[in-house]
Amino acid sequence: MGFLHLIHQTKCLCTVSLHGRCLFVILLFLSSELSVGQDIQPALQLNTSGAVYDLAVAHDKLYLATEMGVVDVFSLETGQVLEKITIPGHLDFMGETIPSKIYSIDMLDDQLLLVSQGNHGFRNLIVIQEGRMDTLLSAKTDRMMIKKARFINPKEALLGLLSNELIRYNLERKTSDYRQQISPYAFSDFVLHPSGNEFLTADESGIIHRISLSDGKSISAIEGVHRDKVFQLSCQETTFLSAGQDRRLGVSYRRDRPSWFVDTDFLVYCVGVSPDGMLGAFTASEDNSVMLIRLDTQETIGRLVGHNSTLTKIVFLDNRSLITTAEEKKAFIWHLE
Repeated sequence: MGFLHLIHQTKCLCTVSLHGRCLFVILLFLSSELSVGQDIQPALQLNTSGAVYDLAVAHDKLYLATEMGVVDVFSLETGQVLEKITIPGHLDFMGETIPSKIYSIDMLDDQLLLVSQGNHGFRNLIVIQEGRMDTLLSAKTDRMMIKKARFINPKEALLGLLSNELIRYNLERKTSDYRQQISPYAFSDFVLHPSGNEFLTADESGIIHRISLSDGKSISAIEGVHRDKVFQLSCQETTFLSAGQDRRLGVSYRRDRPSWFVDTDFLVYCVGVSPDGMLGAFTASEDNSVMLIRLDTQETIGRLVGHNSTLTKIVFLDNRSLITTAEEKKAFIWHLE
């Protein structure tokens, strides 16, 4: 069961003391909506080399980053395995070589950008192009705790560090154009906005920050949606979705519209939004199912079932198709009627 709350950026539109009757009606309505909706089965199951932490889509191919240090490359049309790209392992604390988990992956043109586990808990930043693997930042020498990396353009990338520093990094010069400390709280996630002018970032404070991509300066902060750590973000042109440790799905907007959230019965680890901003998907229960919600009416329309472990990514391919991955050796492609 879940509950809908309409809020401003900093405070509720409805309160029990002033509008008890209004609040009761709204809560009861969405509670009933979240309890219905058809179960949807995956159209395609992809068997992977290991638990999947991140994914990228390009050139009608799906790139899955796994815990085994392997990027599994699939055809989006057929689900056929096209290639397996393996990166070097690293030494554990006993001096034995083990697979390097791949935490982040992105694809632009013919370049693949990876963040992988390295020695002593630090991370490597790797670019693979035309079969050549180049380690731009080394766990051994640079000793950085990179959690996520995304291409800005073919020559630059945005890096998110666990220390909540965001770095605009020049891939050719191997230098930082800026390095901004967003807040004193531990970093969770960032997403680049489709405009190319800004990005959103979140941390354990529950605050979502809008940051200028050109200089790393704050544009605004979205507060009041979450009370605790935000695990993950997803965005399209006007709509931002957030997944919270406070068991909330957050919905915010780029322009002057009130934010709102849905309270659920379980931690919301993962979230995705369709390209047209009309449909959201989020995890909300212990059974690792994915709820689908119409964002214009706040009506749940279905549930994706099939995963057996905690989800890691929900990515829409288009307005009626999406991909989900989890901490297990399979990924699903879904087609919505």
